[in-house]
Amino acid sequence: MKKSFRIFNLKGVPVYVHWSLTGFTLIAIVLALFNINFLAIAMVFPLLMLIHELGHMWFASRLGLNTEKIELQFLHGYCVYELAETDYENYVVAWGGVAAQAIIFIPCIFILLVFGDSLSGFFYTTLILLGYFNALDAAFNLLPIRGFDGSICWRSVPLFFKHGRIKKNGNSKKPQKKKNPFKIVK
Repeated sequence: MKKSFRIFNLKGVPVYVHWSLTGFTLIAIVLALFNINFLAIAMVFPLLMLIHELGHMWFASRLGLNTEKIELQFLHGYCVYELAETDYENYVVAWGGVAAQAIIFIPCIFILLVFGDSLSGFFYTTLILLGYFNALDAAFNLLPIRGFDGSICWRSVPLFFKHGRIKKNGNSKKPQKKKNPFKIVK
């Protein structure tokens, strides 16, 4: 039995969905027959994971790195991309997922703060998920724990200051290059 199946290609990159996410989505759709808010859950959870992984893909492509595939699973996703030549470029790609989430959660939280009392149940629930839940998910993903983006992202902070000092001192040392196997970013 196949564990994942391709749902579409985006700019030549196949996007796969694991059976566990499909099962969760179908259960939420059935539950929506009893409470429409479950429809928001069924739509938003896979969408948030896709947005996060597309953020990694976008930053990788901006750095000239190939993305091999994106896979969405029940509680997480993967973006498999070509390993960059420098650590700094890998850190930028790691921040891409959270940056994509921020593009969504910031305006949603703003809309909730301004218009929250006047929104209907389904739209209110959808904005809560796209706003506050999304922001919490991004913060959780930034925890410096192995397997989370935070385990990679926070390594960029000292590197940022190092590159800043190099420019101030006029030192022109280039970072060492690494081989290019593919790397998985969760």
